[in-house]
Amino acid sequence: MHHESNGGRLLNEALARRGIRRILIDELHTISRHDHTASMATYSDALAAVPDVLSRLVAQVRNRGHPLPQILGFSSTIPPAAVPHVRSRAQMASGARVVRCAIDRPELVFVRLPLPVRFRESFVCWTQRILDHLSSNAPLWALTGRLVIFCPTARTARCAAHNTHIKLPSGGQRRNFVYLGVSKMTPAQRSAAIDAFGRSPGAVLFTNEAWSHGSGKPDITMVGHLSLAKGPVEQFQRSGRGARERGEKALVVHVLSTARRRASSISCKS
Repeated sequence: MHHESNGGRLLNEALARRGIRRILIDELHTISRHDHTASMATYSDALAAVPDVLSRLVAQVRNRGHPLPQILGFSSTIPPAAVPHVRSRAQMASGARVVRCAIDRPELVFVRLPLPVRFRESFVCWTQRILDHLSSNAPLWALTGRLVIFCPTARTARCAAHNTHIKLPSGGQRRNFVYLGVSKMTPAQRSAAIDAFGRSPGAVLFTNEAWSHGSGKPDITMVGHLSLAKGPVEQFQRSGRGARERGEKALVVHVLSTARRRASSISCKS
């Protein structure tokens, strides 16, 4: 529906000609850069342009005499203070009803793992010790699927992916993949990494904040946090990468390290 493309214009014209009953917008908070949503993810310029596309589409529908479409938006992270602004950007009526649902995820099992960094221990060695501990002590059901490990930075995620290993319960070694932000990887590299991760049984994905929103892959049975996110919403979004399909469950591990590490302790030996 991007308004700058020929395909987008043709699609809008076809929709306006036939009429639209209902428009559904997922991750509604991403269409606004309002201060109250500054901590939320804006996924792309195309999504940021959605309000303009909606405005043009609604105007075309009105001009052709069709009833205005019902517009529904979905978001689990939009703060109440941002609702009026986001609702306006989405072309919703000012009195549109807001329904809030519980975001409890009973399919996620949360645990804390106190495993401090040892004196002069590198990040890679500490990460390997965490993986070894999880491999030996996590429930079997949590080890049967894919793993996602959130690291403090893009650099530490890349180092961990290239220098750690963890075995599958059935034997053999899991494949490691890295998924970083757009400034560290090209779109093609990101797409290739996530596709390969999704095709590799039992694979491990090392990432930072880049994969905390809007991403879903089946058969992720464990999510590990090696550092805290920017806030509780981000932390919960990270955890929600696990158990995305019906009937799945995932173990969410928050690794607690009270030891202070110097920046020089991060080793990236290949």
